[in-house]
Amino acid sequence: MSTWDESIQRIMNAQGRPNLRTGLRWPWISRLPVVVTGSSGCGKTELWRRLTLKHAADDISQTPDQGYYFRRKKRSTFALTTIPGQLSDVQSLLNDSFFMNRRTKVNGLIFVAAYGYNFIWPEQVESVASILHPYSLDSLRTRNIREELATFDQTCEFIKAKWAHSPKANRPKWLLVLCNKVDLYSADADAAYGYYEPSARSPFGRTAGDLVAKLAGGGFRYHVLPTAMQPREFLFESTRGNMHMKSTLSQDQCDASINLLVDTLEEISGA
Repeated sequence: MSTWDESIQRIMNAQGRPNLRTGLRWPWISRLPVVVTGSSGCGKTELWRRLTLKHAADDISQTPDQGYYFRRKKRSTFALTTIPGQLSDVQSLLNDSFFMNRRTKVNGLIFVAAYGYNFIWPEQVESVASILHPYSLDSLRTRNIREELATFDQTCEFIKAKWAHSPKANRPKWLLVLCNKVDLYSADADAAYGYYEPSARSPFGRTAGDLVAKLAGGGFRYHVLPTAMQPREFLFESTRGNMHMKSTLSQDQCDASINLLVDTLEEISGA
């Protein structure tokens, strides 16, 4: 398993291209259910597109994205389901189905984080802009990180509940936190790791550390990985003014991060 520093080095050196494949999921090929979650605008759907090689519209997710990532090294697939970041009946039903139903199996979870660079959907821009004081990128990122933390706190509670009432075979064995959009903060990548890793003295780190402490005895694993799906500028435009941050990575470097993600999923899934 690559360390954070090794992962950043692989991305910066553009080491490796994604080696993904599509196909039919034959009945005899084992299915490993993986839940993808995270706050709105973090990049869940784009992650799903890159892993499944399927199309999904760039829009607020009101329904789950469901598809398969076909593993390279073993005859099994990840059945990927993204849970919409927007509060909705669909989100509630999916959370109940995956985490409150003891008969539903969850092999692992991917939590997509964006270090404050969450995309704000056009219909929400003005309402978000109105609560920013001062009106600045730092203020916007603080708001987004607060929303992200609330989603992560809830996710960890769901994981602990799943472990409390489900058979061992149906419990999630790992949580992979993807520090997405690293192309927007590559110069501060180490600071991001210091925020998301489970021994960090940050609100996120404390929640992660509590989860690991409670479940580590049962073999639960927690990983943090930098990723960038595409080199894309961050842009927030409202009647109060525009904010932007340029992407600092190339397409080859972003592709290297996807290859790193695929390698990591192969390693941590085990089955």
